[in-house]
Amino acid sequence: MNTLVAGAATGLLLASFLVTFFCIALYVMYRNRNQFAISLLENKSPSRIIFPFMALVNPTAAAGGIVFAYLFLVLERNFPDNGLASPNLLYTGLVLFISFAMTVPLIFLAKNYWTHLVALATTFALLFGWLIPYLSI
Repeated sequence: MNTLVAGAATGLLLASFLVTFFCIALYVMYRNRNQFAISLLENKSPSRIIFPFMALVNPTAAAGGIVFAYLFLVLERNFPDNGLASPNLLYTGLVLFISFAMTVPLIFLAKNYWTHLVALATTFALLFGWLIPYLSI
C-alpha cells in the first residue's frame, strides 16, 4: 500500500513539473512569435488554457505513478537485483528506456525546444526511476 501511495505522490509531483514546463514552453513559444502560440492565446486568456491542462494532467500523472509503482513492486518481487544506484536495476533501466523513447521523436518534431524536452525527460526519469523505488523501500 505504501508503494502505491508513493507512486501517486510521485505522479502528482511530476504533474507539478509538467504544468511548470507547459507554462514555460507556452511563454517561450509566444515570445519567439510562434504562430501556434499566438493563435492559441489570441482569443483566450492563459488561465483558460492552463487550468484545463492542470485538470487533465494531475489525475493522469497520479494514475501513471500508481502504475509505475505497481510495476516496481512486480519487478522487485521477481527480479530483485539492484544497480544504477537504484533498488531495482531492471525497473530503472525500463524507466530510462521509456524516457528516451518518448523524448527522441519529440526532439525531432520540436527542434527549437529540445532543452525543455530533455529537462522534462530527465525529471521523469529521476522521479519515476529513482524516487518511486526509494520511497517504496
